[in-house]
Amino acid sequence: MISLGVVVDGQPGPNNEDDNERSGDTTTETWYAAGDTTLTTPLRTLTTVANAAGEPVSAIDVANPGGSQVQLSHWTGNYDDLGRLTTSSQGFYAGNTSGAENSPVQDFSYGYTNNGVRNSMTLALSGINSVTTTYAVDNVNRTKGVTQTAKGQRGHT
Repeated sequence: MISLGVVVDGQPGPNNEDDNERSGDTTTETWYAAGDTTLTTPLRTLTTVANAAGEPVSAIDVANPGGSQVQLSHWTGNYDDLGRLTTSSQGFYAGNTSGAENSPVQDFSYGYTNNGVRNSMTLALSGINSVTTTYAVDNVNRTKGVTQTAKGQRGHT
């Protein structure tokens, strides 16, 4: 088991989501081996960019940032005027140093009720709709049911 130490924007400490979502800011979280008390050999970095509203809009995960860098994954997100995540996309590189993705890009889209409660999520892999999850909510916004449809076939309810 590997023990890690974390430094966020030069300050040691645990990962705190609120620290990573400052308005219009770029935050880099750097991971070091627990025994690296000099913080000279980073193992991994996660760089997050937030928009002016403080919502994360992109993230890049890089292994071996102090040497021969390998990008592991990337994520992007878009929001509506009410600050709700409407679409997101994530791709994985799985150690590929050429910059080409090794896995299908995962594209998500999200739907909401008039009250702002998420009521649907669709996952498409490399542009092909794969799974749609629909949430039934009652008049006080409690989830009462979940239905998944995969490639046009109704799944579990």
